[in-house]
Amino acid sequence: MTTVKRLRESALALPETREGTRSGTESFSVRGKAFASLTEDGLVRLHLPPEETEAAPAAHSTGERLLRRGTPTGFRVPLADVDGKSLNALVRASWFRRPARR
Repeated sequence: MTTVKRLRESALALPETREGTRSGTESFSVRGKAFASLTEDGLVRLHLPPEETEAAPAAHSTGERLLRRGTPTGFRVPLADVDGKSLNALVRASWFRRPARR
């Protein structure tokens, strides 16, 4: 079981990450683009690359892909169902996808 504290530590350890609230959820962003958020009911939402979005449900059976107009945009899973090592990997993958190009 992973905690909100672990999510916060994983996200804030990455360069240029900011913590805030967006649409009533705790959110982590880089250069103004959200890459991870936590809903009030304990679901962590991650903006993952398409290939990782497709693979994530196999590793985390309680999670689900997030789609926008049929295109995979990320993954949502109960925070309590993800171990710390997996959470770190998911947060990092999400962060790498979001930074704006310089």
